[in-house]
Amino acid sequence: MTHSSDYQWLEHKAEYLVCMYRRTGDIVLTQDDIKDLKELKKHHQVFMFAFNGALNQYFYYEADKRKARALITRKLAVIYFEKQSLFSLIKQFLKSLFRR
Repeated sequence: MTHSSDYQWLEHKAEYLVCMYRRTGDIVLTQDDIKDLKELKKHHQVFMFAFNGALNQYFYYEADKRKARALITRKLAVIYFEKQSLFSLIKQFLKSLFRR
């Protein structure tokens, strides 16, 4: 991919995720999206700029914008740094207890 198509993809994906959040209240990423976001990690600022622009376009209340930003930030942190969430760690711990 060239840089301009990378930016276009990131802007399109950011707007799509905001629209998805507006409709469902959640942001769902496919495996292909996750792979592409990992590859384009160096363009994170472009993605967040486009995401914030789409939030300003589709949402009026600041609280709704903050919720969406927090949700995408948590999801991107898991993707970029491959860290497990606290919930998944607790789930693994409980599974290990019941296996004994």
